[in-house]
Amino acid sequence: MSHLNRVSLIGRVGKNPEFKSAKDGKEFASFTLATSEGYTDKNTNQKVENTEWHNITVFNSGLLNLLKQYIKKGALLFVEGSLQTRKYTGADNIDRWSTAVVIKPFGGEIKVLDWGKNSSHRTPEEATISARDYENKKVEVTEDNLPW
Repeated sequence: MSHLNRVSLIGRVGKNPEFKSAKDGKEFASFTLATSEGYTDKNTNQKVENTEWHNITVFNSGLLNLLKQYIKKGALLFVEGSLQTRKYTGADNIDRWSTAVVIKPFGGEIKVLDWGKNSSHRTPEEATISARDYENKKVEVTEDNLPW
């Protein structure tokens, strides 16, 4: 039997992506994505909105270039990746766990739905960036070939 680990989210970037290097020297990026859902409270008839914050980690080199150049706080993104939980020991020597949506070199996607108010870009109808396209060298990140 096959198993499926796929997460799809639509939300706004909570902070500009941060870029770091792993112990093996490979670069990765992390940022947070806020998703919201609302409902009307039956007792008060007030609208209630719940926001969830998701950690996003990107290992695909092509998507890293896109994030560096174009993605800023406030952008509305469709993000697809896999869910991963890792265990680490904090500075206080206590074990902790962190869960993130991870975009690996294969199989992930970022779709820009709206640049946000902090961007100088025009809003594209739809800009799809697939991790598989970058890894297979189908798409090079340059000003000339971006879809917006």
